[in-house]
Amino acid sequence: MRALVLAILVVGMGGLLLKAQTPPRCQEALAEHQSPRFRTAITNEGTLGMLNQFGNPPGWQWPPGVNQLFEGAIMVGIPPNQVSDGARVISGGSQQQLDRDFRCIWNVDTLAFTSDSIVYYTAYDDSNAQFPPLADDGPNAPLPIRVEQWSYSYAYPPNIGYLILKLIVTNIGADTLNNLLIGGYLDWDINNYATNTGMVYFETLNDPNIGHGRPFVLELVMQWDDSQPDPYLGVVPLSQNVFLASRIADNAEEIYPGSSSPFSEANKYGYMRHRRANDPFGDPWGPGDKSMVFGLGGGLNRGVPDRGFRLAPGEAATVGFAIVGGNGFQEFITNAVAALNKWFYDLGNPVILVGDDAVEEPSPTGLPETVVLMPNYPNPFNPVTNVEFGLRNAEWVTLRIYDLLGREVKTLVSERFPAGYHTVQWDGTDNHGQRVASGVYIYRLQVNGVVKSRKMVLLK
Repeated sequence: MRALVLAILVVGMGGLLLKAQTPPRCQEALAEHQSPRFRTAITNEGTLGMLNQFGNPPGWQWPPGVNQLFEGAIMVGIPPNQVSDGARVISGGSQQQLDRDFRCIWNVDTLAFTSDSIVYYTAYDDSNAQFPPLADDGPNAPLPIRVEQWSYSYAYPPNIGYLILKLIVTNIGADTLNNLLIGGYLDWDINNYATNTGMVYFETLNDPNIGHGRPFVLELVMQWDDSQPDPYLGVVPLSQNVFLASRIADNAEEIYPGSSSPFSEANKYGYMRHRRANDPFGDPWGPGDKSMVFGLGGGLNRGVPDRGFRLAPGEAATVGFAIVGGNGFQEFITNAVAALNKWFYDLGNPVILVGDDAVEEPSPTGLPETVVLMPNYPNPFNPVTNVEFGLRNAEWVTLRIYDLLGREVKTLVSERFPAGYHTVQWDGTDNHGQRVASGVYIYRLQVNGVVKSRKMVLLK
C-alpha cells in the first residue's frame, strides 16, 4: 500500500505540470487493467469498450476472455445540452459513431504495476468539441474543463471484483459552471444482449468496516442476462454513495436513432440529472437490449443528492465510482461493498453516511480509543480541504501545515478541544493570508506528546 500512496502523490505533482508547462498533445492510447476476475481497457480520451479507433480492445471481460461490454464512456455536462463525452451521439450521426469530444492532454502514466495492484493516470480536456465528427444538438463549443482520471484494479481478494475510477474535473474557463454533472454511459451486452435486464437498487447497510460502523446507503445500478443470470455487472458510486440519477435505458426506446427519446446531448444531460419515477423498482421495459446511464452531482439534501456541482473558475470537483461484477447477486453486492471499503480507507476518501447533510462528512460517532488523525477530504483539493481529528479526552491540540522541506506554512489551531471528533478547514493560505503554491503538504497533529502526520495535495 505504501508504494500506491507514493504513486498517487507523484500524480499530484504531475497534475501541477498540467498548468505549469502544458505537455504536447498525445495520441489516443489505451491501457489494460486485469484481475483474476476481469480484464478491461481505459483510454486517455474518456472511453471504455469497443467503439474506438483501436477496433477491438478488451471492453469489459468477465470472466477474462468473455467480453460483456459494447461501449463505455465518461460524460460531463451542464444544462441544457452542453455535454462533453465519448459516448455515441444520435443527432446527425449513426448509432455506431462516437461523440469524441475529449482530447488527451496527458498520456496514460503507469503509477503502479505490481503483484498487488495496477494504477493508471491520464488527463484530457474538451478541445475536440470545436471540431466534432458528428453534429451535436448542443453548442458547438468546448466545455472549459480539464478531467484528470485515476483508475485502480487489484490482484487479491476481496478486491478483485471491481475497477475504481476517480475523476477530478476542473473549471479552466473564466465563468462559473452551474449544475455541472459527472457521470457515464455503459452499453452492456451480457451473454445474450437481446435478453438483458437490470435495475436500480437501494439498501441501507451497517458494515463495521465502512464509516466506522455507522449506517450508510448503498445504491447500485446493475444489469444481467435474464435468461442466464451470471454475471451481474454495474456501477456503484463511491464519492457520494448515491447517484444524482441513474437508469437502465432501453436502447430501442431511449438510445437508438428513431427511438422516442434518442441519445441527444440534451437527453444525455437529462438522463444524468433526472431519475425515472419507476427506476428504483427495477427495469420498466422487461428483457431486451439495455444500457445504463448515471450522474453524480455536488449537493446533498439530508444525504440525498439534489443538484449539480457549482464550479467557479479554478475550482474542481472530485467523484469516484466503481465498475463492479459478480457471479450472482450476493457476490455483486459483496464486491460493491469491498469497493466502498477500499475508497474509504486506502484511497483516503469519505463515505456519505445516513443523515449527513454535507458531501464530505465521514465523522464517526462515539469517542476514539486514542488520538485519531483522519485523511483530509477532498484530497487532492482546491481551494479548501477539511482535516478531522478525534480525542479520547479533552486536550490541548496543535495542528500545523508544513511544506516538504519542513518549513511551517500555517498553524491551523493551537487551543484546547473537548473530547470527540473535530473538523478544521484549510483554505490553502499561509500564516500571512497569502495563497500557497500547488504541491504536496504535510499536516501534523500534536496532542499531549502524541504526534501524527499525513500528506495532502493542493492542485490549482
